Amino acid sequence: MNQAKLRQFQNFQFENNVVWKDFIKELDPTIPKERFEKLKKIWYRDNIDPEFDPEFIGNTNSYTTHENHTHSQQRRGFDLGEQTLVVKILLGVENFLKLAFIITSFIPIGPNTLFAAVACVLGLYRLCKFPQMTKEYGRLVLQNEFAQNLLFLFGHFFVYSFKTVFNVPLILHFALGLSSYILLLQGPIYELFKTKVDKIYQMKDQIYVLKYRIEIALVPASFVFLFLGKSSILTFVYFANFARIKYILVDKFKVECKYVNQKYLEPYKTNPILSYIIPAFQQLCSYLIPTW
Repeated sequence: MNQAKLRQFQNFQFENNVVWKDFIKELDPTIPKERFEKLKKIWYRDNIDPEFDPEFIGNTNSYTTHENHTHSQQRRGFDLGEQTLVVKILLGVENFLKLAFIITSFIPIGPNTLFAAVACVLGLYRLCKFPQMTKEYGRLVLQNEFAQNLLFLFGHFFVYSFKTVFNVPLILHFALGLSSYILLLQGPIYELFKTKVDKIYQMKDQIYVLKYRIEIALVPASFVFLFLGKSSILTFVYFANFARIKYILVDKFKVECKYVNQKYLEPYKTNPILSYIIPAFQQLCSYLIPTW
């Protein structure tokens, strides 16, 4: 990479970019400057210039946006010294539990739902802070992916088999969270997994799309499992209602629902057999799922 691209990065107006502003809203306000700068370079490469090399430069002076965001967040928080330590501990525990859930999903040594539930509660606290009795806070929580994960996890009570299959949406979300955590940590762990971590981080949007589509697919899948004796009618009803609720609350999930319908349902309605099965399945959903 040449110096011209370096100057373009240094002169880029981050504060005027809407996508960038949305991105930094999700960052931990106590993130160190050097780690923030690393994320900034990767974001610039992923969203602005694919040929930009995040490793080409060492330091820049473009911290203003992050500092303003950090200071505004910290003014709403607790004592900075105490909060920094607490945040680090809770973030470490949260990601340890994510890793434990992923491992035990493939090596079933016992129930692992609690790992995921506690990790989601910690993630929800990290992003939404203490509960507030306001509509805005309620909307913020309900639309949060960790809160949606908790609703999804409740459905595990009705899953008799194929639990690893039902764990996949959580595994995808947790893998993305772990990669972000390792990226923040830097150091030897990051250097060891650098290629994989950067790759997962670059695929953030695709991972969310895949997560949503699998959550959608689990609705008909749980219906099929019912006939195989591996689930119950409660399994199907619960996950179908989960999809309906998430469709109402999460706009990006709604987009994927519409995509799946156009891509996988509408074209097959002209098939002599499927043209009967698909409407019949949708009619069944209308009976079992309120206001579907």
